[in-house]
Amino acid sequence: MKHGPSPLAGRHATKRRPGLSRSAVVYAGALMVTVVVAVVLSLTLGGSTSTPPGRVLATGDDRWRESRASNTTVPAPVPESPSLAEWEAAVPILEEATKTGPDDAAANRQLALAYYNVGRLQDARKIYETMLADKEDAVLRNRLGNVLRDLGDLAAAEAQYRRALNQNPESSDPYMNFSEMLWRMHRDGEAVAVLEEGLDKVSPESRPVLERALSIIQGGSATTTST
Repeated sequence: MKHGPSPLAGRHATKRRPGLSRSAVVYAGALMVTVVVAVVLSLTLGGSTSTPPGRVLATGDDRWRESRASNTTVPAPVPESPSLAEWEAAVPILEEATKTGPDDAAANRQLALAYYNVGRLQDARKIYETMLADKEDAVLRNRLGNVLRDLGDLAAAEAQYRRALNQNPESSDPYMNFSEMLWRMHRDGEAVAVLEEGLDKVSPESRPVLERALSIIQGGSATTTST
C-alpha cells in the first residue's frame, strides 16, 4: 500500500537562500513535515479533519476480531500511514524545530506524536505531561492515555481517557480507545457502556465507527447502517 509522499520529500533539495537564518530553514522543514503528515493521516482516516490520533485506533474489523490480549497488557497496533520509516525520518527535524522554538505547541504536539509512533513512549509521555501541565487539552489527554496504556499502566490510562471524555464528550477517539482497552481487559460490560455513552454524544458522522465496535463486542455483525 502506498502511503503518499514522504514527509521528507524535497528535504535534501531545499537550499538555504541568502538572508534566511538557520532557524527559519529548520522551522520551514518542520512545518512541511507537519502539513504532509496531517494530510496523509486525514486521507487515511477517510478525510477526517480532526487531529490525527496516531497509531492507536484499531477500528478495522480484523483488529477487533483478533484474540484478546492478556488482562495486564495491551499490544500497540503498528502504524499504517505514514510509514514507520517516515515517522523515524521526521523525528530529528521535529526535534530541531522544538529546540529552535521550545514554546511552539504545534511542533511539540507533532514531535510527541512521532515519538509515540516510533515507540519512544517515555519521550512522548514527557511532552504530553508538560503540555497538559500548562494547558488542558482533551486530544492530548486521550493521547497520553494511549501512551500510558502501551506502557502497561492501565489504571493511569483509564484516568486519562475519562478526563478526555469529560472535557470533550463529542469526540469519538477517546470512546474507541477506552472501550477497546476495557474489552481487551475482559471488562466487556464497561466497554459496551462506554460505546453506548459515546453514541449518545458524538456527531452523526462519528456514530458508524462506534456502532461497528459495539456490534463486534456484542458478537453481532460488523456491518451497520449509519443513522
